[in-house]
Amino acid sequence: MRVAFCVQSGTIGQEAFAGWGKKRIQNRPVRVAIFSQFNAGELQNCSIMFLSETPQGIDMKGLREFATTHNTLLVSDIEGFSAEGGHIELYLLNRRLRFKVNLGALEKADLALGAGVLNLAEIVGTTGAPK
Repeated sequence: MRVAFCVQSGTIGQEAFAGWGKKRIQNRPVRVAIFSQFNAGELQNCSIMFLSETPQGIDMKGLREFATTHNTLLVSDIEGFSAEGGHIELYLLNRRLRFKVNLGALEKADLALGAGVLNLAEIVGTTGAPK
């Protein structure tokens, strides 16, 4: 089974993923797909989805449901993303990249992060994901 990174177009330059198709994670091949519009049929095999804005055609509730159904890790730099039920929210603090993790949303999507990652994160949403 592949590790599929689905990246919303306009977020991260495609050149950042040059050569990733030759990499492996835990002996699983890596695939990077760039998408512009949310299409559940095309994105259902995403392992990790990176968003810079809520895609057209779906709201945060729909994204949470999609992630739960397909065990997809949702990552974004949208302010408030983790509080709205996203899994990982990236942000800058004093010119350093930081991240928030919503444990309730991860649990609801049957996903987990290692202790080393969680030790570096600001934890939010420990009582469960928004309904």
